[in-house]
Amino acid sequence: MTAYLNLWGDLALADPVFLVLLLLLPLLWAWRRSRRCRPAVPWGGIRERGRIPAGPRARLSRLPEFLELLGLGFLVVALARPQKIRERVDIESRGVDIVLCLDVSSSMSLPLDDPGARNPASRLDAIKKVAVRFVRGRKGDRVGVVTFARFPRVLCPPTMDLNAVEGFLKTIQVVQVREEDGTAIGAGLAKAVALLAKSNARSRVVVLLTDGQENIHRIEPRDAALAAKQFKIRVHTVAAGRYTYVQGPFGRVFKQEIPLDTRDLEEIARTTGGRFFRARDRKALEKVWSDIDRMEKTVLKGRRWVDAKDVGSPLLVLGVCLVFLGLLSGLFYPGGLP
Repeated sequence: MTAYLNLWGDLALADPVFLVLLLLLPLLWAWRRSRRCRPAVPWGGIRERGRIPAGPRARLSRLPEFLELLGLGFLVVALARPQKIRERVDIESRGVDIVLCLDVSSSMSLPLDDPGARNPASRLDAIKKVAVRFVRGRKGDRVGVVTFARFPRVLCPPTMDLNAVEGFLKTIQVVQVREEDGTAIGAGLAKAVALLAKSNARSRVVVLLTDGQENIHRIEPRDAALAAKQFKIRVHTVAAGRYTYVQGPFGRVFKQEIPLDTRDLEEIARTTGGRFFRARDRKALEKVWSDIDRMEKTVLKGRRWVDAKDVGSPLLVLGVCLVFLGLLSGLFYPGGLP
């Protein structure tokens, strides 16, 4: 394998060992100066009469030597084979196709933490924040997004364009129309399963997150779970929230210490070989996404390719031209090659 010597940027030398020849150029210069003819005027006479002023022709006598040595230097660098290197790493990804199936019913606008806490975040806002960080770390995977309330909606099919997925996540809002409100867990999961059914990924996963229980019953959660199992799709379910809220007189909302009914979510996870998580607050929610991220790691295999383009030809031509000019100028200004 070629041992490249990196210079700067994408330039490198393929055979840097030839640079050792540059050390011979000072020796050649010294040897050639020793071969020059002695001056006709004795050294004693020079000392007596003072230094002879160097005229233009005397100064130009060094031009041939300079051109020849410079040309030889360029030839040595050309022998070292300067190249423009472009490295490429081909990634063979046996990745994971993941669909985030998120509840956007009206209850998702309620606080995830204690309503009396400072700056309480809504359940949906907290989920969006950690989901964005989760997506950013899924290099090599395809990620899609499905939302559901009364009706499921494909917000983004599975794609490797994670920037697009992040953009879609940031636009998610709870339903604004009362007729579209509800919690159709079974329908949402069925839509996510349909997106992954034809995938050929090594692993296919749905992360289903809701704060409630099925209340539409158009497609039962257990039926959607059986469909996911048939297509070997693993479903991780997350129950978000600690409190159950009820609406009192004058539209005021009160929290109650009534545990969420998570039986459907637990059954979905158990049927499909996934895991069930509880996210009672933001800290727990972040840990849930972190656990899922570790569980569903992508297998990546990389192959390194090096594309090299020789760029030494101009140096070779320049070196030959300079040596030739040095020899030619030596005919008019002696001092070149002896």
